Amino acid sequence: MEVRAYPSVTVVDGLFPADTLSRLLETRHLPGVSAQDYGLAEIESLQDAITRSWSRLTAIWTSYRAAIPRISADSRATSITRDRWLRFLFDELGYGPLRPARTGIKVGSDVYPVSHEWEAVPVHLLGWHIPLDRRTAGIAGAATRSPQSLVQGLLNRSDRHCGASSATVGSCCSFVRLPPLSDRRILSSTWRRCLTSGISPTT
Repeated sequence: MEVRAYPSVTVVDGLFPADTLSRLLETRHLPGVSAQDYGLAEIESLQDAITRSWSRLTAIWTSYRAAIPRISADSRATSITRDRWLRFLFDELGYGPLRPARTGIKVGSDVYPVSHEWEAVPVHLLGWHIPLDRRTAGIAGAATRSPQSLVQGLLNRSDRHCGASSATVGSCCSFVRLPPLSDRRILSSTWRRCLTSGISPTT
């Protein structure tokens, strides 16, 4: 997959075949990608729905990013990231309200300090300044292991949690699926790169 062709998406370790994105752009006949599959009205097109969501998220993103520089450099910006950006993002992705996992998610004798759940999907929401691929001291859900590793470890251990999961901050969202063995499969979509450059998801 060429980086230039998909500047906002990085696929790691074969989450899906490398030509999947190209096939989505080149054909309208793949299963699961019609307007009806997305629950749209008969008169609506998928393109129109994408444009509406993109316009809404771009405006919300612009407002959220304008507020970040006013926050102390010592702040992890977790509350503002969740309240002014991530809840709207997940709403547009079709999740709706996410249920806080206030005491984490327990599997056997272990507790995984993931922040939220949606049905059987753990959703780990963190602040703007918290990296997903390494530990951050003093931050619940990031202190003892990286957020990505935390979520993947939960999926590997839990029989109840399955499918895609996510560890998300303001500028990046990683989707992790339950692997057939112990290898990790990650799709990382860099919202900041796409939104600030004005790259539409339909281009």
